[in-house]
Parts: sequence; structure tokens; C-alpha cells
Amino acid sequence: MKKTVELKDKLGNTLAVGDRIAYASYKNVGLTLGTVVKLGRLRAEVAPELPAFNEDHESFRTTELLKV
Repeated sequence: MKKTVELKDKLGNTLAVGDRIAYASYKNVGLTLGTVVKLGRLRAEVAPELPAFNEDHESFRTTELLKV
């Protein structure tokens, strides 16, 4: 039987694709708002909201994200 893993943010909220989140970006300055694009086993791929200095997707552990 396949296990379903629930990925949670820093505060324990469950994350899903399409959720709006805040994160400390490596490519943009300071705290950035974005959207979860893809969920992996331990990480989430995040796309920043516009306008952003760098529009590239970034990958983070879900415990580094905050659901807004």
C-alpha cells in the first residue's frame, strides 16, 4: 500500500500545489511571496509572484516556507 505524505510548512500548516506562501528567496531580495508549483518528497518548487527581480522557480524544504 502506498503512503500519502503530507508536507507541512514551518508552522505545521499542510501545503498543496497552488498555495500562496512567503519565503526567504536566494534570487530575490528579502521576503518574497510566491505560489507552490510542484511538491516532491521533501521539497517544494516555488514560483515568485510578479513583479519579482528574478522570475526563476526555486526549490526549498517545506519547513522553510510559510503559508499565507
